[in-house]
Amino acid sequence: MVEKQEGFRTTRFGITRIWFIRWVIASSVTILVCYAVRPFVSYEDEFSVLVNAMNVISYSLGIGLPVFLASSIAFGTSNARRHILALLEFGKKPVEVFLRCLVEVYALVSLFSVSITIALFLEPQLMGVWFYAPAGTGFLIYLLPVLVATLIVSLLLATIGVFLVIVTDDIIISTSMGCALTIGLATAIGWSPQALGFSLTRGIAILSPHNLARILAGFLSSYDPLHETTIAEYFGFDATAVSILGTLIVFAFLAFICIIVSIKILQHNTSYWPVLQEASSEIWLSESELRGKHSKIKQELKIRRLVLVGLVIFLLTSLAFGTASYKSTVLEGTTIYFHQSPEMGEPIELGEWYVFSCNVQPPRFNQFNILHYECLLVDWGTAPNNITYYRSMLNSSSTEFMALNDTSRRSLCSSRNRTRGEWGGTGGSWNLGYDYGTYIYVLKFIATENATLSGVIYLSINLFQSAQ
Repeated sequence: MVEKQEGFRTTRFGITRIWFIRWVIASSVTILVCYAVRPFVSYEDEFSVLVNAMNVISYSLGIGLPVFLASSIAFGTSNARRHILALLEFGKKPVEVFLRCLVEVYALVSLFSVSITIALFLEPQLMGVWFYAPAGTGFLIYLLPVLVATLIVSLLLATIGVFLVIVTDDIIISTSMGCALTIGLATAIGWSPQALGFSLTRGIAILSPHNLARILAGFLSSYDPLHETTIAEYFGFDATAVSILGTLIVFAFLAFICIIVSIKILQHNTSYWPVLQEASSEIWLSESELRGKHSKIKQELKIRRLVLVGLVIFLLTSLAFGTASYKSTVLEGTTIYFHQSPEMGEPIELGEWYVFSCNVQPPRFNQFNILHYECLLVDWGTAPNNITYYRSMLNSSSTEFMALNDTSRRSLCSSRNRTRGEWGGTGGSWNLGYDYGTYIYVLKFIATENATLSGVIYLSINLFQSAQ
């Protein structure tokens, strides 16, 4: 035992070469997979290089394997335990030992961040796609924002990963639970910008670390979009400086708590590692007492691991229900009805223009405004067998529309001919993005064969605003 300890004291780091190689391989495979499935970005401008890089990086952080494995091998392997015990035996304080191992974790994560950032900024040239790569090297101004954003988020995740491995004292369970959390969060909220762009969870997208890294890089780049929805089009969502800073503070506070708790638990762990390694110096204990102590420690670890796994399952389940509840809240909070016909419909006289005003409210929950219009047939009434209808949704007021002559009004509308028994109505939606204000739905029916004929048709007309 002394020889092993003496031999180990010459080792400067707790991460062995074999575990470093395994980490490099796991990280490389993760990056390659994320690169293969990343959302495609055409290099239309220099900023698109940042967007492409963050797509791959955000996917890698969403999977979390390079980060959580780095945390685990610095605290959870048998070599790491011996390294920590040796440092304590040399008189190092527990806090100093913890911080020393934490620096090793941060070094690995920083290596991951630097490597993936440089590789992705060299990707256009390395892959031989000069025919669509941005000209020159102007895109390199975005390298630093990508690197900083990747470092910040990955180091925060690594700190949480350290907490997981110290609690479980198991490299496999801690890595798996860390990855399960980030994958579950990314799945519930949305992985790609394309999915987020049409998802009700766009308003909370920043709460997922992989999306936080993406939007943080965009913010740090000081990119000045041509119009207000450009960033949302690139990343699938938008965020203010206050929301980004607030989210970072929350994650930083969580990481700080993890550090404090991890130091306390690590001190407890080091007290029973010699027993588990059958290297206890408690020679006054009998063999049966040592076995009993060994069994008690195993039981404690089993309970801690089960509690953590149960907590992760609870968090993922709560996340699924919480996301569904959030979507329901968004739908309810953003659905505003401007016009609803009675249950039996309402009479529409042929030859008359009907104008319905829609006072669209500003978007909420960072969602796009959708203006819906439905014109459903209830009863053909006294209308002739063949009719022509004109209808349109316009960004105008009823006063402006009615001031036009009939020919101008018709030119603003789409027209359709319909026959009795072959028409059930029409409807659609208009994605307003972040626009709002006064819109009108206009409608007119005439007899196809003779526009002067009178008659009444009964329709159910519904106009409402919702979110997307």
